[in-house]
Amino acid sequence: MKRSYLRRRLLASLAAVAMPAAGGMLSGCTPEYNWREVRYPEQGVIVMLPGKPASLTRRISLDGEPVDMTMHGTAAGGSNFAVGVVRLTDRSRRDKYLAAMRAQMVRNIAGRETSVITLPVMVLDREGARRDTAPATVIRADGTIRQAPARMIAGFVGHGDRVVQFVVMGPATDVDDDEAKVFVESLRLTE
Repeated sequence: MKRSYLRRRLLASLAAVAMPAAGGMLSGCTPEYNWREVRYPEQGVIVMLPGKPASLTRRISLDGEPVDMTMHGTAAGGSNFAVGVVRLTDRSRRDKYLAAMRAQMVRNIAGRETSVITLPVMVLDREGARRDTAPATVIRADGTIRQAPARMIAGFVGHGDRVVQFVVMGPATDVDDDEAKVFVESLRLTE
């Protein structure tokens, strides 16, 4: 796929993923999913994505405050996969930002949460050794995108000076649970 097409797909996906500025099991892999580990040391994130990702930073609103979110994502199998990171200037707002991300993601698909779990996300030191875990809230939600049934599996985790959201979203018939699991369970944070 051409890079410009991927960028347009990511931007379209992010319009649903991020808020507007004004307001590891690999058993399920198929050839359509070209899984690769990507590292973003500036954001302190390592994740598996099913294709070559595009990246962008945009201004969003979290809990009524404008912040910059850096997003990395790609599309595969009819679904969009994206991870977004916001650096905090005030760590005391971390829980409010996480709640705002979660609520906005569900609103973006006019959806409702159908399940919620807590998933431990590994935190690695600079040498790659496990240092800690951070609890992520992972939701599954059903709703609509462009008047068609949609499904979203999204996680939200905070650690240190950042909050992270990681999202698989697409038409309800295209979101593959096994592929989503590869993505969701691959997220690691680095210090």
